[in-house]
Amino acid sequence: MGLTSLPAQLAGILIGGIVLAYWFGYGAARWLLPRELAPYQWLLMPAVGLTLFSLVAPPLALLGVNSATLLWILLPLASVVNASAWWRAPRVRDPIAQREMVAPLIIAGGAFLFAVLPLFAYGYLTVLGYNMDGTVYVAQAEFAKQVGLSSQQLRSIPSPFAVPAAEVIEAGVGVGASLWLSLYSQLWQRDAFYLFAPVLALWHASSFLGVFVLYRRMFRLHFWTAILALAALALNGTRLLIPLDNFAPHTFGLVLLPLEWMATQLYFETRTRRAFLLAASSFGAQVICYPQATPFYLLPFALEIALSLRGANTLRHIESGARVGVLAALLCPVAVWMLYENSVPEVGMVAQAIGGTLQTFLSPAEGLGFNALRVLEHPELVAWDTHVRAVWDVLAWGGVLIASALGGVGLYVSFKTERALLAASGVTLLALTGWMVFAQKYPYGFFKVLATSLFVFVALIAFGAQVWIESWRASARGKRWLVVPTLMIVFLFLLLGVSMFWFQNTFAQRAPVVTRKLIQLSNSQNILAPNASIYLALTRRPNPRLYWAAYFLRAHPLFGDGRVAYSEIHNATKGGIYDYALLTRNENPADNDLPDEPVWEDRWTVLYARR
Repeated sequence: MGLTSLPAQLAGILIGGIVLAYWFGYGAARWLLPRELAPYQWLLMPAVGLTLFSLVAPPLALLGVNSATLLWILLPLASVVNASAWWRAPRVRDPIAQREMVAPLIIAGGAFLFAVLPLFAYGYLTVLGYNMDGTVYVAQAEFAKQVGLSSQQLRSIPSPFAVPAAEVIEAGVGVGASLWLSLYSQLWQRDAFYLFAPVLALWHASSFLGVFVLYRRMFRLHFWTAILALAALALNGTRLLIPLDNFAPHTFGLVLLPLEWMATQLYFETRTRRAFLLAASSFGAQVICYPQATPFYLLPFALEIALSLRGANTLRHIESGARVGVLAALLCPVAVWMLYENSVPEVGMVAQAIGGTLQTFLSPAEGLGFNALRVLEHPELVAWDTHVRAVWDVLAWGGVLIASALGGVGLYVSFKTERALLAASGVTLLALTGWMVFAQKYPYGFFKVLATSLFVFVALIAFGAQVWIESWRASARGKRWLVVPTLMIVFLFLLLGVSMFWFQNTFAQRAPVVTRKLIQLSNSQNILAPNASIYLALTRRPNPRLYWAAYFLRAHPLFGDGRVAYSEIHNATKGGIYDYALLTRNENPADNDLPDEPVWEDRWTVLYARR
């Protein structure tokens, strides 16, 4: 890349990612955004650009169009749309909205910084999460440069990563995120591995821009209430864990979620063509990015229909929802296929309460961000002082009680002040998270549902604080005690800030999944003979470090008998002779008739040459 320092590399990736997102989104936003959202078009352009990208790129990639060809299609297409918008699209100028855009952009910048801070602890570009997801999405991005995302062509690639990459695609997962990463990697001429964490951080930050517009336009929060809610969301460790733990499809889905909620409600209210087209296209794009969260995409439809039961518009709302669904299916046939591939397997998995790496429920204090996530802790970390932690646990539960009281006030008053979408969303999502805890008893599902629902819960808490302050201001006696709610809010943000610091400190103490030494294997020509065969010491248990080592060695013939990411390979023959063997540190080379001296090693993985 020509940039050596980590800050310079991150700055280049950030600037390039912003330019690409706005290049895809500028013209589309000018043409598609309804009049009610147009004043905030500069905040919504990344989400609209991702929508346009998701409608066009995945179908072509699934047919076998590679990333280089896709760039030649998408960039000129976006250029034409941009030029036509600049020349013919109506211009909307709203001085109030323009002034309001600065604060959410600053918060989004802070969110990006939180998501890349662990990289500064390591000092180089690497992946951050410990799960297997990153190996699959990065491999998909690299394979897309060769054959697109055609699962049939992927299976023809002689690599152990080709099969799990193809199987994940056939299950309808990861296409949008992997393809964006592939195109951006193609532009940078850099392996997708190095761009993975910064790209997720960038899209994580972009999601806050849409949430702010949702707060202002749909939930009708005051400006400073929306800003406080947005800042609290950015300081929440549960929300931040989504990009930091390699959940790429979920990260991309959260960018589109506010846009689809707003467009759907606007279509029910106004029946305009722009709202209709945007609701359908953003719905289909979300399914393509993250089909597992489809219940959240359907929620605005269900809520509008349920709320209409009080009047005479129920049939009309049902008809409107059906129209959006039909248009989404016509615009995004890939989304229909993905729902079909996901619906039955996902329902079966959740019904059995299996899947996911989280084995314990997050506490309310952790979920709301008032206490650092204990799921990140492991024996390698330096434990906090027991007494300090015990005191902090008590303070965090105090924050939960205050937030619960404020959220209850916000929920009650939102019903009485014509904020029906906010109130109904809060009730529904509380019921859904409660179902995961008490009926489903599914910790991983609870974590993913809570992380997605937080934008509503935080809005209710902030609105409750707004109501409390306004009621005290209206009272002559209450004015003297305005310092009380102010101190309460300061206390909550103190809990959030310290917990975020604790979160980052915990992440910094974790040993990187991919060490500098492990990345040396990407230049295998300096270590191994060309086309040398390599035996992988695979087992049935997951070993992300071994998978990443195999990823860097993917240009060589790889053999093994066990699990690679979300699939298995069984191409190693009994008594077979291979040029090299890649073992974990705790394995004895003599058991595999290998010399004692390795040709390469890091803290966890060792490469031996056959005698």
